[in-house]
Amino acid sequence: MTIVPLPYEIAHCSSWDDEYSPQELVSSSPGNRQLNQASRSDDEDDQPANNKIKGWQTPKCPNYPQDLIIHLLCGPAHISKVQVLSHHYKIATKIDVYVGVLKDSSEPLEEHLPESPPHTDSDTTEGDMLIEFTRLG
Repeated sequence: MTIVPLPYEIAHCSSWDDEYSPQELVSSSPGNRQLNQASRSDDEDDQPANNKIKGWQTPKCPNYPQDLIIHLLCGPAHISKVQVLSHHYKIATKIDVYVGVLKDSSEPLEEHLPESPPHTDSDTTEGDMLIEFTRLG
């Protein structure tokens, strides 16, 4: 089986430092770079080869947990590997990975995403959720 990097976009991020936007993850993703190279002409170049990618970082003293929701642009996919690269002294204590599917796949996700998701059980009920998540591991 061939492993292919999947293109994605950031559907939601709970917070970030102004200099370390979650869009840095999108621009540095091999799957997104392959998608961009296929869709643009050879003379266009969005990102020089020597451009340093900074990645995503939360602001100092954020509220926990931090949420990062990635929307796969290819649709449903078989995922066999998830890579997380951390700075040598900014390593997360814990990372939970969830997979989710839209409850009604006929409606695009972008129409329903709030500016910030509810973080407490009292703010939402299971019936209100647009995505059904399953925790891995």
